Amino acid sequence: MRKIGSSDFTFPVGDSQKWARLGISGLVSNNTFEASYTQGMYSDTTATGGLHHPSYKEYWVLDKVAGTSGAKVTLYWEDDDFSGIASNSAADLCVAHFNGSDWEDIGYDGSGKSGINGWVRSGYQTSFSPFTFGARSGLNPLPVELIDFRARRLAEHKVELILSLIHI
Repeated sequence: MRKIGSSDFTFPVGDSQKWARLGISGLVSNNTFEASYTQGMYSDTTATGGLHHPSYKEYWVLDKVAGTSGAKVTLYWEDDDFSGIASNSAADLCVAHFNGSDWEDIGYDGSGKSGINGWVRSGYQTSFSPFTFGARSGLNPLPVELIDFRARRLAEHKVELILSLIHI
């Protein structure tokens, strides 16, 4: 989807199964942006700097096709369970940006939540490419899946649990 102009805008993107809005704000001149959404993990999930990990569930591509203005990026979730957003960890949530080699925390300019819906907004950006939800410290689990679970008795009243998890 394409947007031309200098006003704030929310892209009504998603796929055949999910509505996944992405917003831009703070534009100071005419620009052309294109946005799309992908349900699934981005091909590289390496985090750097203050970012603990990106979401392994979904990401957005926001490209600036023409213009010179930067923007603040707002990611929306419509189902906190699907997106892996823990209700008690809003301070840990941020917008993550893939800089070509690693995912990074790109600043925080607010967030909000109502029921199972919510949003998080980045600081002012001049570099555009893939964006997703990020966790700063790991308090926000974002999606994980149990791969294997085993228990072994060590002694009376003592058990060793072995869990294998993967971020999804």
